[in-house]
Parts: sequence; structure tokens; C-alpha cells
Amino acid sequence: MKLVCVASAPPLKAHDERLGVLFEAVNSILGGNSLKILITEDHRRISIKDKATLVTYQSNKETIPLLWNGEDDEFAFLNARMIPSPICPGNASLSEFVMNISKTSLSCEFASKLLVEIGESTEAYWAIITPENAAEIIGSQTIHSHIGGIPLRGLPALHPSSELDSCLVPQRLGWINYWSKEAFQRILLSTEAHIPVTGFRIKDTRLGWIIHTTIDPLDLDLPDHLEALQAMYQIYPAIGGRLTSVVR
Repeated sequence: MKLVCVASAPPLKAHDERLGVLFEAVNSILGGNSLKILITEDHRRISIKDKATLVTYQSNKETIPLLWNGEDDEFAFLNARMIPSPICPGNASLSEFVMNISKTSLSCEFASKLLVEIGESTEAYWAIITPENAAEIIGSQTIHSHIGGIPLRGLPALHPSSELDSCLVPQRLGWINYWSKEAFQRILLSTEAHIPVTGFRIKDTRLGWIIHTTIDPLDLDLPDHLEALQAMYQIYPAIGGRLTSVVR
């Protein structure tokens, strides 16, 4: 199964210490399949033996080109890029961390741990981890006003990040969701719930909360999984900027 993890976080800085923390945290989860090769913009491969090497390479760059575990089958890739302010909520620059991973066997516990490590290491406002097939369907929910379109599977239409009013508002949901404490409070203000809504698996972490849409990997071909995702959107109407206006 292939998983996609996306984290929306404050912008990268020169010699950003979050990169070293992220590198060690992710590799602690991957174990023997750890990230160890950096592929540069000009396609050179550099061995990354420790976090200091990565932070030094990044120095004043605003991206991580690509980190790889060196495997073609059970692969793991991680990169980061700066998102320019004109297409960010409130015109505030962000960095986006993206991890793609393929595993023959996958547990909810593994995915949750990986998501929390990525979310907290990057100091993310929000992050999601989702099986690739479901992630593609969820991606269809983002509707740009100048393009139009209809989301797949009857899911609600969502605004792109540039049309959200705060970086604390998640642009979309996933299989497992990480929300920082600040983001969670912002989201709860949009619902009548004063405590986390029951019916979903919710757990607090050191810096935030994780919310499982389903226990098993999200498969939107399964009616109960699709209903669970739709219910999450109904409970948390702030997601995707649906409170401020109607997406057309």
C-alpha cells in the first residue's frame, strides 16, 4: 500500500533545526528502511549519515530536494518546499512537507506514529496521512473558482489554500489527521461541540491531536468509509473554508 503524508507548517529558515529533528524522528519510525540518500536539484546523490549533514546542505535553501531510503519497492521519499505567500491563507508564507511511502504491511499504529512525528517535528499547523487512491479522490474536492468542477463521490467542495482565512484551518481531511492545539481550538470554534466529538478515534499528543476518520486504511470504495469521511466534514465545517462562503 502507498501512503501520502502532507504537513502544512511555518516557512523554512536558514539552518532550520526542524529538519534535523524531522530526519531523526522519521528514521526512528522507519527503522532499517531509513532515509539515507539526498537527491539534489541536479540529480546528484548525497549520502546523509546524520541530521547535521542535512541541515548543513539545506543552509539557506527554501526546499529539501528529495530524501530517499534507497529502496524501489518499499520506498520512502520526503521533501519540503516553500509555498509563496500569494497562494497561502492570509498571504502568510508556509512550508509544505510531503512524504510518500510504500509498505507491504501497514498498521494504523504505524501510520499514526509517522503522522505525529512529522506533524510535531515540523511544528505543523495541520497534517494528514492517507492511502494514495483515497488521496487522489480527496484532491478532487479542491475547487478553484476560475476553473470550477465537481468533487468525486459526492464529497463537499473545498476552497484552495489561497482562499482560506487562516493557516490554522486545514484545507482538507485525510485518513488520519493531525491538528496542532491552536488549529484544534480554531476548528472547535466552528462547531457546537465543546469537546472532541465522539464516534471518531481521537487522541491528544504532545503538541496537538490526531483524529482517525476510520481505523482501517481509508478506502472510499467502501460505503462505510465514504460515510465516515462525509460525517467528519459535516462535524467540522471550517475544514476547507466552507463556513465563509459556498464553493462553486
